[in-house]
Amino acid sequence: MSKPRRVRPVILVTAFVLLIVLFGGMVFAALHHGEKVRFGLTPGAHAFGAARMMQSPSSQYIATLYDDEEVILRALDNHLLDAAMISVEAALALPEDAYEIRGVFSVTDLLVVSSDETVLNIGSLSGRALILPENLAGSKEESMLKKLLNEEDAAGYTLQYSRDVAGTYLETPGSVMIIQMDDLRAVLQKAPGAAARFRLSNQWRTSFLTVPPAGYVIVCRKDILGTGTCLSFEKALRDSMVYADRKRKKTIAMATAAGIFDSEETAEQLIDFMSFSYHEGADMQAAIGAWETLQ
Repeated sequence: MSKPRRVRPVILVTAFVLLIVLFGGMVFAALHHGEKVRFGLTPGAHAFGAARMMQSPSSQYIATLYDDEEVILRALDNHLLDAAMISVEAALALPEDAYEIRGVFSVTDLLVVSSDETVLNIGSLSGRALILPENLAGSKEESMLKKLLNEEDAAGYTLQYSRDVAGTYLETPGSVMIIQMDDLRAVLQKAPGAAARFRLSNQWRTSFLTVPPAGYVIVCRKDILGTGTCLSFEKALRDSMVYADRKRKKTIAMATAAGIFDSEETAEQLIDFMSFSYHEGADMQAAIGAWETLQ
């Protein structure tokens, strides 16, 4: 008669540890099951693609608009938010053990504005006075512009900075305004003969054949990643971006109702120049890397 096998202590210990891990995972999932991902963002062109998400009630997330990014960062730090749309600069400064960047929601960008219909691309800026808001001096956006000018061999241009871009433009024959997306409506009101001609991000794609530098990204607390609510939240982000691209007229109304823009006129003037895409994976890393290389 054979003796019964003895189970080695190491096997018992391993099995016990595995049970603890499994049980812990079940408890974690149970704690997060049914909870909403608390998501914060600020208004502006960078948030355009989130319009549908803001206006569609969900059992998986609650999206809240904040006036200031600093308030969002404090809310994240105090565990009042689980995820946020913030500038890539702010996201890279967050502690890596607590937060993870999940995708690039909008890219670094400027609009080229002029009454001259021959202003079509970076090359057409040669020999012109390029007027920028003074707060862009030394910025990543300025660096992006200079890199494109150099890549396309633009020559003879000058960079001018002004508190009143439209006023300086009207006083400078042959000049071009290069402004942030959110300033378009105010600029066109002062210079009604001008029009937006192209975006630096589109020129970047043409010149470098890659995604433009990151602008605003989605960050999530690491302790919610992989939960059902978080996965649904991330799917909602993608779906909202696709919807914005396909249903632009409805997105204008949604974005205005959500407070992303102050009026439908503002949203309507911008939407034709929006490229709605949510970069993840390799494209996300490329966009962040491109931003980091800007001086």
